[in-house]
Amino acid sequence: MLIIEPTEAVIVARVFEEYLGGYTPSQIAVRLNEDGIKTYYGKDWRAHGIINMLQQEKYRGDAILQKTYMENFLSKRRTRVDDNQRVQTLVENSHPPIIDRDTFDRVQAEIQRRKVKGSGGRSKGMYSCQYAFSTMIRCGECGTLFRRHAQSYKGITHRTWACQQRIGDAKTCKIKPLREVDIEQAFVRALNRLIGNRDELVEEIMQAAATVITDQDQADYDRKMQELHDAREEMLEIQKPAKLQTANGRERMKILVKTITRLMEETKFIAGLIESKKLARHRLDEIRIALEKDMLDSFDEAVFKALVTGITVHAD
Repeated sequence: MLIIEPTEAVIVARVFEEYLGGYTPSQIAVRLNEDGIKTYYGKDWRAHGIINMLQQEKYRGDAILQKTYMENFLSKRRTRVDDNQRVQTLVENSHPPIIDRDTFDRVQAEIQRRKVKGSGGRSKGMYSCQYAFSTMIRCGECGTLFRRHAQSYKGITHRTWACQQRIGDAKTCKIKPLREVDIEQAFVRALNRLIGNRDELVEEIMQAAATVITDQDQADYDRKMQELHDAREEMLEIQKPAKLQTANGRERMKILVKTITRLMEETKFIAGLIESKKLARHRLDEIRIALEKDMLDSFDEAVFKALVTGITVHAD
């Protein structure tokens, strides 16, 4: 059984907390280095190390088996399993957790939210936590992200958000800049309208959350995993020289190879579906909690980030 190292557990908890607080992996790494905190190997932190930590299932008390396999028994070299080679087995509650499941799921949801993509899958800007609306506002005309900048009018400076294409050349995009305060007030008005009808909305959200993940999903996954186990056991039996050299044995081996390949794809798909449903249920819980609060008198950045995944601005 894995044993928690108290000092490292504090660092792990800090990384998860700061990520949910809006910091990027690069910023978290810089903050740890500035505080003189080293990695397990005594080196400085890097962004990729933070990203790996945030997605490490061992911190929630689970273990994924068969992450690597021995490619060559002579060299003893181990290779990381790719998507098409083997099915990885998840063992839940295999050891004490450092991060509770709710926090871990919230981080996975936030990781997905920060994957900002434009039309055709092309990246239209990197995630930033500098401002509440960073990477949140997208142009409905050209798909480009909005950027914060200052505009002066009659001696008064206004913080505005504008399409990056328009900032470079006003002729390239007809979407006009928006004042930051106007966006904030629009969110407050929209949320307060929802809170005004929260009784009906909360009931609908709770019903939806209860049906997101069904027992059937897990049952399907368990059944496919059992079928995969049985097929592998049969393959091991047929691989014995006495059976493999027969015509029936060779024919059965071909069938088993196809069966195992199919089952691997099906189990991977179901596992991904279950994970996406977990994230959806967590999102519904965040909305429910926000709606149960009092109406807002002013813009609340934490509430905004908990509820909004993106804003699209159209010409009208």
